[in-house]
Amino acid sequence: MWGGTACMVVASIVAFLFQWKSIVRSFSSLGAMFSLSKKRKLTDVEKIETPMSWFLTGQLISLGALGYLAHTSFNVPYWMSCIAVVISFFLALVVCRITGEANITPTGAMGKVTQLIFGGIAPGHVTANLMAANITSGASSSSADLLVDLKVGYLLGANPRKQFIAQFSGIFLGTLVSVLAFRSMVPDANALQAFNAPGARTWAATAEALGMGFSHLHSIKVLSIIAGGILGLILVLIPRYIPRTGKWLPTPIGFGLA
Repeated sequence: MWGGTACMVVASIVAFLFQWKSIVRSFSSLGAMFSLSKKRKLTDVEKIETPMSWFLTGQLISLGALGYLAHTSFNVPYWMSCIAVVISFFLALVVCRITGEANITPTGAMGKVTQLIFGGIAPGHVTANLMAANITSGASSSSADLLVDLKVGYLLGANPRKQFIAQFSGIFLGTLVSVLAFRSMVPDANALQAFNAPGARTWAATAEALGMGFSHLHSIKVLSIIAGGILGLILVLIPRYIPRTGKWLPTPIGFGLA
């Protein structure tokens, strides 16, 4: 798992950085948000796209709420929540790329990356390690789901702005129903033991193992991470700079998943 995950993460982030010009253009509308000049006329494309100002406002409000809930519910320091959100941004890009190429969303693997990072920067915080990974997993899964929704909506003729409003409206009702339903089924920790959740046990075991710090990670896992990362880098660079050779190589996403 460690080698395959490292391969996908490194390859996706490097490929993303190669598109830095597109990244700069996508965030260029933020400058207009803080401009003191009069409001400019929107283009036809901007009228149907989700404004970047909505993204920035939502990020700030969500970060404050997320930090507060994580701190009061699980005693996660505010700075850990901030780092988890920053990490989630990059790993969500990785998950979206994998979903687009392979139609598979490896949210569990991306959560393990966050657990690995926090095992190095905050050893001994098992609960914080687990909850930070859940932030990443939730963000990555939602990003991939939204990507698929946008594609389906596009095929049906719904523009991104209207889809965003529909998604935003559904968040509140969905959260209310899911939380109350889970609470009625699992009122306390004893009731939780009756549910067989192998995925949750895997997350907990990883958090306990990495809670002692990155130095306690087994050497074969460290070597797998290094090897997978180097391979992911090679599988991105060769097709870019040696196209004739690259066509015979597997994609890093497919190789990492395999």
